[in-house]
Amino acid sequence: MEHGRTVVDRAGQVHTYAPIVGPRQHISARFLSEDERITIADRLVHGASIRAIAAELGRSPSTISREVRRNSDPLSVVYHLFRAHQRARGRRARPKAARLMTEVDLRQFVQHHLERRWSPEQIGNVLPMRFPDQPRMRVAPETITSPSVEDMVNSDAS
Repeated sequence: MEHGRTVVDRAGQVHTYAPIVGPRQHISARFLSEDERITIADRLVHGASIRAIAAELGRSPSTISREVRRNSDPLSVVYHLFRAHQRARGRRARPKAARLMTEVDLRQFVQHHLERRWSPEQIGNVLPMRFPDQPRMRVAPETITSPSVEDMVNSDAS
């Protein structure tokens, strides 16, 4: 749903103005979309129950209940959908650089032990023992086996 503005001037010419905000970013279906939040707000104004709204959106009633509770004004009990959407965007995880990309010592340790045919589990288990006072020198075995890390380790080895 894109919003803009269309104006007809006195001469009868139609002028269409683009929306002020950019196109909506597609988000995972596990998060409530802005359109779903608009539906929640509209249905609440019309007196619909949480269960009815949940059924209409194909969501769990607990999801709708949590959304409304988190984002309603405690005094007026009014649901603020745009503030809700902004807060939700802020809470979503943002991409950050993998620790193996930013910590050279950790990457070298992992590379060295992978070359010696250690398993990711062995590497992950020995790190806390070898570096007990250095929390930055920790990595989960799943991280070591991820394709992007394997590419990075292989490219550094050559």
